[in-house]
Amino acid sequence: MAQNNGMKTQIEVSVSEGQVGFIKDQIGTFEDCTVEYNHSTAKVLLRGNNDKVTARRIKILTSLSEVREQSIELSAAQKAILDQEKGRLFLKDYLNDFHFYFKNEELVVLTKNFQELEKNIQALASRLNGKEHVALDNDVSEGLAAALQQIEEDSDLLVKLSHDEKSITIEGVREDVAIAKRKILEMKDEFLLISDSFSVDGQVAVFIKSHLLDKFYNLFSDIKVENKLNQTEKLLASVKGTKSKVAEVKSKFKAFVGRITLREMDYSLSPPQAYLLSKGMELYTSVRDKIKAFEIEKKCSVIFRVNSTEVTTADDSMNNDLSSRAAVSAAGEIVINLSDSCKLHIKNSKDITNENSDVLVCPIMEETNQHTTVLNRFKNLCPGIIEELASEKEKNPSSRTYVTRQSLGNLRCKAVVHVVLKKSRDPSSDQDLKQQIVNALQQAVMLGTEAKSISFPVMGYGRAFKFSVQSAARIAVDAVKLFVRSSPTSSLTDIVFLAPEDTLFKQFQQCLGSSSAPAAEKRRAPPVNFDVLVAGTKDTDFVQIKSELWRELEVNCLGYKEFNQDILKDFPSDFHKEVMKEAKRFGVWVEKNKGNKAGYRIWGTVEGKQQLIGAIQTRLTPMLKQFENRIKFFKEKRGTIEFIRRAAKSDDDFPSYWSVKSSNEGSQASKKVNVGKQTSKAIQDMIQKLFNERNVGTGSDAQGLSHKSIKVIKIKRLENCDLFAKYAFQRRRLLMRKANEGHACSDIRKLKSAIESLTSSSGVASTENLESFMTTELLCHEINEHYLFHGCGDLALADISNNGFDPRVSNPGMLGRATYFAENPTKSDQYADVKGSRSPVGTKLKMILARVLLGDTFLCGKDFVTNAKRGPTLVRPPCKACFKTLCRCRNKKHFDSVMGQGWLFREFVIYDGDVCYPEYIITYVRE
Repeated sequence: MAQNNGMKTQIEVSVSEGQVGFIKDQIGTFEDCTVEYNHSTAKVLLRGNNDKVTARRIKILTSLSEVREQSIELSAAQKAILDQEKGRLFLKDYLNDFHFYFKNEELVVLTKNFQELEKNIQALASRLNGKEHVALDNDVSEGLAAALQQIEEDSDLLVKLSHDEKSITIEGVREDVAIAKRKILEMKDEFLLISDSFSVDGQVAVFIKSHLLDKFYNLFSDIKVENKLNQTEKLLASVKGTKSKVAEVKSKFKAFVGRITLREMDYSLSPPQAYLLSKGMELYTSVRDKIKAFEIEKKCSVIFRVNSTEVTTADDSMNNDLSSRAAVSAAGEIVINLSDSCKLHIKNSKDITNENSDVLVCPIMEETNQHTTVLNRFKNLCPGIIEELASEKEKNPSSRTYVTRQSLGNLRCKAVVHVVLKKSRDPSSDQDLKQQIVNALQQAVMLGTEAKSISFPVMGYGRAFKFSVQSAARIAVDAVKLFVRSSPTSSLTDIVFLAPEDTLFKQFQQCLGSSSAPAAEKRRAPPVNFDVLVAGTKDTDFVQIKSELWRELEVNCLGYKEFNQDILKDFPSDFHKEVMKEAKRFGVWVEKNKGNKAGYRIWGTVEGKQQLIGAIQTRLTPMLKQFENRIKFFKEKRGTIEFIRRAAKSDDDFPSYWSVKSSNEGSQASKKVNVGKQTSKAIQDMIQKLFNERNVGTGSDAQGLSHKSIKVIKIKRLENCDLFAKYAFQRRRLLMRKANEGHACSDIRKLKSAIESLTSSSGVASTENLESFMTTELLCHEINEHYLFHGCGDLALADISNNGFDPRVSNPGMLGRATYFAENPTKSDQYADVKGSRSPVGTKLKMILARVLLGDTFLCGKDFVTNAKRGPTLVRPPCKACFKTLCRCRNKKHFDSVMGQGWLFREFVIYDGDVCYPEYIITYVRE
């Protein structure tokens, strides 16, 4: 368009941005003409002289007519790539003399050399059509976009990157696309997310939860945690992150868990100790809390791997563990097949240096300046062994096992293993000894195939280390069993222990179940291996932990408390059985106190002991009320009128120790019961004290007897409620009489005859020589109630057991027709069989130990003995006033019994069968 303004004119010519390059020499200020290009309007403005402007316009149009252009359609990615500085530089370099510009979504290329245009355009289009995909198999991290941007911003690459959930798309110059793809594949792991799980279980998990849970979760603070699991014995964290991040976490996790150490601690305990520990942990929160506090303080975790059921069922299996494999050789050596290739030998030998084994063991003391007897033996045969041992200690001062091989002198072995032993102090000492024996065996194995046999001297037993003979044998056997379990394929074929003393050899026999051990010998209950698993870190002092844990367990579970009440001494056995049942319920161990104390010693937890004592008191309270009117529990002083008055009102019908309580128990109202060990021993001891061999066969009733002693076979207690009820009635009647009289019966020891020159020689020997527990319910001091012997045959015994004593059917004696008793079994033994036809030695005979109410006793001598001239002098106890059996005294009062004295044995005579009761039936033989 032209505007004519006089001689001046202004013309506009449309010129694209790409065409401008071809007319650059036409733009500028010329003579009488100015040419300008307006980029915003894409036009050339010509101003100036009309002729000049017209001529310039024609020249521009001529130049433009020679230009050819062709466009390439671009994708958005291609447009973005090329429409930046490095893209334009690429185009300039590639198109060389070609001109280009962008028009909407096209690249327009211009040139006057139109022959080359088509070819260049096709080649350029091909190069720009590079496109690749990289599949994404997993989720990607948030850093993917930044990683892709970094590749895009690389000055050398003409690419455009995009991604979705499934893949990354690479568009751009073909060769650059290939390079970008390679880079993406190389760094793929850096932004691809993978999943992994990190878990710990068992004791390690328990330990981490207790002490390191925050640190455990901190391991995953820089990575996404998708799931957490926190169970009793399991910890788990599921994470998602890049491969490198997951690998980093894995490395941290491995190092973290690697610092945690598990250590087995084996306490060798008695079955009761093991039972108490397991029950304490099982039943009582307070014990578990104490252990938890211990764990927190010591930064460890403890698991007890033996429960109370295992403890109670473990005994038999431990007893029989090696018994089926034990044999004793003709030379007195115990030989046991530990496995197909290894034997255990127990030799009755003393000197370890005489052994032919490849390895000899030498126990040494912790104090370096003290030598054991065994070490001195080695020193005598090979003096250089002391220096070599000292050298080994310097090399490894913290070790407790040393091997010397150079200074063997005249020894026949290939090496000596020296083990440091501790003195016996507590259960931890047992464990230490066992471990050192195992260590010695392992040292022998480490010597290789040249060491096939090893010999041990006495380990632990003796003055140096003070282990008991039982412990020394048991620990040695336990150590061998542990070694065999842990090293079943070791090169050792023979393991030898020396047992020079018979007591030690027998202990080994018992521990190993050897058939040569005496069958009648009672074995000690085998120990229980109480296993404890402790978790800590590599910095944990497990030796100290074991010792302190034992003290903690001992204080909280193994302490004892006594519960004593005199009344318990005489309580029935059923009550004690109930106490034992309650003890099981509360997880405690209870034993009846021995000696003078009446009650229980209770082991276990504080809470368990308190609960059992509470249960005993609960059961005891109503029984105390029931027993408060029983004679043996009176508080009044024995022998006083106050005691007699109280006893006269007592409802003490039956002895407290009887199993039968009432005549209302039907068919069980009369039975014979085996007495307990304590009662049996008390009666047997009394018989042995009183039996007098010198008086056997002396006297008319002792004809045909010549034995040296008698031996009790068994003792039964007759519990006949009907008979005892009659006896108890007579006892109460006698007490009421003495209460009315205001004094006790005269003491047997102080009796004097009012007619003859006689004085009682002593108290009643049969009662005085019984243990006190058997006489607590006798009213010896009040009404002369005593235990006395009565000998009889089997027929008489059967009648007496059913119907009681009956003087009416007895044979007349020196003091009339009555029932005769003796304080000495030597006398009563005369009547166990017929004097004209004595039983052979070894025949089982019977004797009764009866309760007898002597009451006010008349002491008499030979003046009252029946003779042929005057007949029987006594048919009942005489009158206290005239001393005659038949008298005319007013308000006459008779004695209750008669005691004859003045011949070999004193005799006690009863004329009323209801005042004596046949309580104990003694079966015995003459020897």
